[in-house]
Amino acid sequence: MMKVRYYWDYSTFEFKMRTSKVELINYFNKNKKYAVELIDSVNRDELRVIIPQLNLINEKMKLLFFYTQQNEFLFEEVEIIPAIEHDYIRTFYEEVEISPVREILESSLLYAIDKPVECFIWERNITQILTKVLGLSASEVLHHYQDWIVYFYEQRQLARKIIRNLSDKTFKLLFPKLLVIDCKCKELIEDANLQKEFHLTSNEYLRIVNSDIDRTYFNNFLFQYETSEINSLRLQIDPNVNCKEIFV
Repeated sequence: MMKVRYYWDYSTFEFKMRTSKVELINYFNKNKKYAVELIDSVNRDELRVIIPQLNLINEKMKLLFFYTQQNEFLFEEVEIIPAIEHDYIRTFYEEVEISPVREILESSLLYAIDKPVECFIWERNITQILTKVLGLSASEVLHHYQDWIVYFYEQRQLARKIIRNLSDKTFKLLFPKLLVIDCKCKELIEDANLQKEFHLTSNEYLRIVNSDIDRTYFNNFLFQYETSEINSLRLQIDPNVNCKEIFV
């Protein structure tokens, strides 16, 4: 089983090894407390509201860890919190490749910050999106891309099972799997035209979408990771999304 550790899982004692400045320690504790409260509320509040807030906290804490790397201050300590509060939205989006598909930008967990997600990507109308991406009619999509639609619905069902089993106790186990499902749905839509470009059969294209998901997922990110990013919410994934024993 993969070991997941988020920024808010660090203790105050551990963070104090990075800085002795009370203001920064209090800022760490405030964000840590909010993240823990959000995860505690997973089984009673909507995930579409919680995840954007967790991404927000994650980005602030990621920058805090980056700016307080031991013996390597990029700012004076007094400037760190204002810099974080000014930059966290910008740095969140700068880290990822921006999708050309509007529905993905509005629905993918990769882009969810601050505001609630109206509709998760796996809940989107896949036929409608493919008509737009492929430039085909709905009947053409239904006739020629039935395998894709079935695959998308399978991912939807897996995502729904994960969400039903998501709680504060299972968050570290299941959320990394949900990120992978999000990525598979995103890639199926975003790279749809590659099938024709490379003369692939429908099954060959689906195998590409479904295989080597680690590489595919991390290709969404633009920069080489700093050591301060290894605990990021978006960078800890688990490709094994077929663990039926965890589902009830």
